[in-house]
Amino acid sequence: MAVDESRIAALIEQWAARQREARKRSRSERVGDAQTAYYYRGVSDTCQQVIDELMALVDAESFQKEPSTADYLPVSHQEADALLARVGLYPRSLSQHSDHAFTATFSRLQPITQTQRLRLLAEADSRLVILDEGKLPDTNDPFIDFAFVK
Repeated sequence: MAVDESRIAALIEQWAARQREARKRSRSERVGDAQTAYYYRGVSDTCQQVIDELMALVDAESFQKEPSTADYLPVSHQEADALLARVGLYPRSLSQHSDHAFTATFSRLQPITQTQRLRLLAEADSRLVILDEGKLPDTNDPFIDFAFVK
């Protein structure tokens, strides 16, 4: 199912306006009523989460996903690590699999979003494809599976 980016962009703008209004109200209510200020801060945070999810939906459409049966190029661990460093990505660990795919695991504390990581990685090399991404179930650390194709 294709995402209509113009409709998503309009939704993002609507949620951004709601988020700005809630943030403004949380600041103005601090002096008068702490409970109301706290409520509007929660509304602002929720709006921001919706905006982030909508932006991820739009960005996800631009990333190519290759089938796992593809023949991946044999790229060395050092080359993949150098590529990540060149675009400013510093994974906590980088694992190379027997099918020549890689898994980069990042710290949750890094000041970069998963969407930004995916964008940087997708733009790093035209041969690179994103296979999977998400968070590890045991540690909740973000990861990206990728490989190089011909």
